[in-house]
Amino acid sequence: MSKSRLLLWFLPLVDLMTMGKILEYYADRGIFIPRSHVFLATLERWAGYLPAGFLLGRWLGPLKAFSIFLLAMLFAGPLEVLLMSRGKTPWRFLRGKGKGLLMEVFLLEGYNALGYFMLGAMLGLL
Repeated sequence: MSKSRLLLWFLPLVDLMTMGKILEYYADRGIFIPRSHVFLATLERWAGYLPAGFLLGRWLGPLKAFSIFLLAMLFAGPLEVLLMSRGKTPWRFLRGKGKGLLMEVFLLEGYNALGYFMLGAMLGLL
């Protein structure tokens, strides 16, 4: 494995190193995220989006992989926002938050998920 390929796999560690600042950002907006949710969300990115992006990027190429991600978000996104707004598990801590704040959280987390997915897709090209 080349050094550049190995280093790209370490990029998700930035999430861990900046987790305190990320949680502080949300706390400033009145959202206090349980540590268990933080752990599971990080695991979801590392064990879900990153490998899925890698496999789809390797098999289909990054453009088709990106298209599949957007299509999945198109169908799953509205359901996730609805569950977030109702405070259903695992988003109980979002119950009673305004729609604008929920959309901000959803878009930030979607952007983060896309970053992991596309990182995997780019790694599939190396």
